[in-house]
Amino acid sequence: MMNLQTCGGLVWAALWLGGAALGRGLEPEPPRAVPTLFRAVLPSPLFEERAIPSTIERVTVYPSSALISRRAQVQGPGMYVIQGLPVGLNANSLRARLEGLQVMGVDIKDRFVRAVPDERLGALQKQREVLVHAIDAINTELAAAKEQTEFYRELLTQPMGAGDKQGADASPSLDVWRKGAQFLGQGYSQALKDQRVIEKQLSDKRDELRALDAEIARGTGKDGYNVKDVYLTIEGPTGKAAPLTVEYLIGGASWAPSYDLRADQNLSKVALSYRADVVQQTGEDWNNVELVLSTANPDVGAMVPPLREIMLYLIEESVRAGVDFRGLGYSDKNSEAEEKQLYDGYSAARKLKNLSAAVLQNAGSLRYQVARRETIPSRSDASRVLVGFADLAVEAEHRCVPALDLGVWLRARTTNTSEWELLPGAASVYFAGDFVGRTTLEHIRSGEEFMLDLGLDPNVTVERVALDNKSGSAGFFGSKKTQTEKWRLRFKATGAAARRPDGSVLVIVQEVLPKSQNEDLKVELDLAVPPVSKNERYAADRADRGILTWELLVPHMGEATIEWSLKMTYPDDMELSR
Repeated sequence: MMNLQTCGGLVWAALWLGGAALGRGLEPEPPRAVPTLFRAVLPSPLFEERAIPSTIERVTVYPSSALISRRAQVQGPGMYVIQGLPVGLNANSLRARLEGLQVMGVDIKDRFVRAVPDERLGALQKQREVLVHAIDAINTELAAAKEQTEFYRELLTQPMGAGDKQGADASPSLDVWRKGAQFLGQGYSQALKDQRVIEKQLSDKRDELRALDAEIARGTGKDGYNVKDVYLTIEGPTGKAAPLTVEYLIGGASWAPSYDLRADQNLSKVALSYRADVVQQTGEDWNNVELVLSTANPDVGAMVPPLREIMLYLIEESVRAGVDFRGLGYSDKNSEAEEKQLYDGYSAARKLKNLSAAVLQNAGSLRYQVARRETIPSRSDASRVLVGFADLAVEAEHRCVPALDLGVWLRARTTNTSEWELLPGAASVYFAGDFVGRTTLEHIRSGEEFMLDLGLDPNVTVERVALDNKSGSAGFFGSKKTQTEKWRLRFKATGAAARRPDGSVLVIVQEVLPKSQNEDLKVELDLAVPPVSKNERYAADRADRGILTWELLVPHMGEATIEWSLKMTYPDDMELSR
């Protein structure tokens, strides 16, 4: 087997022969990729590290992370480095792909970046020198301006006639004095103005110097941040350029659905706006990227969580009082450390169970391709992007529960006819351009029916009046008690929304018939005018929860009433309790 020195000799011999062949005019062989074995013994610029620029082309956002896809260009085989990637990237998730070339090695190294790069620091030092000279020059100019100002001020403060004698006791004429004072005043005013301009220039330059000194202090100190550099070893035909794709998973990103639901005045449709609030604090801005929103959760992993054995213990009745069932069970003889260990194990098991449920829930994930390229800066606030619009046909209804609330509520029954599944999220509801309030949507699949609450309709009112509440005896010998409760509900409509062609309004009214928890207590509907609705839509509510439902037509600018009562019968020696 040849040692490394022998291999090196063969390589140099081959190069010498190639040069000799060229010297004799012979056609040399085409270049070949240099094997990895010879890199240690063959220094070549081919394998010097070359930094290449890269841009984020595509981002897939998950519920708690994001998959970043960067694009770059390589020029044949060699060593390349992509610099300045965020420190939070998952090193195990990094993948590199090429066309026509092979990625033979990937290495990730941490690097500390100063708050002010060395190149910038040198430029700042030079800029400071220039600025200091400029400040010195302004100081000199300011001193001269102050002298001139003081000169005029002194002349103005001299007594009248000083320095302008015509004989021993002569004084200048008033006209001469006025002209001299005017001249000095103008000179003083201009000198003072010039001085203030120079003082402002000096103040600005000093502020600029303080800012420069602060930035220089950051550059010469320990301020900075960490980044990751990705080193790629690429082999293949020399001179072959190829696009490079580097992908990595990073935390600090999430998205949540957000909806606007706008019902028109006629309640014929609801305009659905499906948006997504994207939050990312990854440390790098996503500028003009192709954006995909996914419900998958790569942080969970792809493996089914392993089942663990469950240990059961039998504990004697005499020591049962010392058992704490927070964990798998332990007596009062356990140490504090053992108790904590058991409790932590129980908590971890619960988390594992929740994690498994999340994996099953996301087994069939959804992906939303955003229609246009987006820019999402790295910041704490959410960036809202549009998923799409859809118009949903609605069937409006009024609903009232007088026992709980004397308001008539407007609702709309609709079907998700959009191409998207509506994920659980917050929704803003608007009716005829007015903001009604906030609600939440559950998971609504495409083609599934759901209800929208559109707030109170003030044009429909209701009053609830107790007509009777009395007790009595039942039977000849009075062995039974009876209690009767009776109510009247009166509705009025004045220009309500979602009216029928004749102007009337259909109001769904619901009251509760109490259910007996004792076979000796009989509860029955004694009166209902008009009769309770027999619509199959409400049958389950009546059977399971005792809810009585009326479909009441209230005429336009008129009123309609419901009267109903219930009777409760129970043994004479017992009392009724709710």
